[in-house]
Amino acid sequence: MPRIKAKQIFILVIVGGKRHHQTYKSVYGKYPFILNNQAFLKNYPKSYVIPGGVNTGFFRPKPRRVLFQDRVEPWKNATFIKKQLSGLPGITLVGLKGLNNKQMRKAYQMGDYFVAWESRGGWCNTAAEAIASGLTVVTNGFNCEPFLDRVIVVKDLRAFFSDPMKQWSWKCVVDQLLTIFSKYK
Repeated sequence: MPRIKAKQIFILVIVGGKRHHQTYKSVYGKYPFILNNQAFLKNYPKSYVIPGGVNTGFFRPKPRRVLFQDRVEPWKNATFIKKQLSGLPGITLVGLKGLNNKQMRKAYQMGDYFVAWESRGGWCNTAAEAIASGLTVVTNGFNCEPFLDRVIVVKDLRAFFSDPMKQWSWKCVVDQLLTIFSKYK
């Protein structure tokens, strides 16, 4: 970890509330302010905002089984799903193909997520079945309109299943602080 010699005093506002407001107000403008919450911007608009961090080395998702309809029809986008999710750590990708209803029910019950990424009009029956089976369905929103309030609609499938809190990791918070500190050398 690099050492930094402070040539500037910084005020890091972590706790809000009336009892701290007078203290912060008395030094605001004299020193750079770093806020951990955008709600404080109304009181200190000329401040840096760095949200709190998460120990992503410790708080990680369990390995997840991600199901998808692995059919050759191009509108099911199975090839796209495989390209997006293959090789992601902690993700086991399971293509469902040629299963009868009992086998589908068992597969749904063993999964954690179902990805529906269709591109042709109609009804996404597999997404509806996955929802009925208690799975979290991740979709581009196409053919899921009747039950959009029960799915997660994303634009970037790979980003959704990648490290979910990476941008709020302790490392990212420290990097942001170092960037701010370097402006005041």
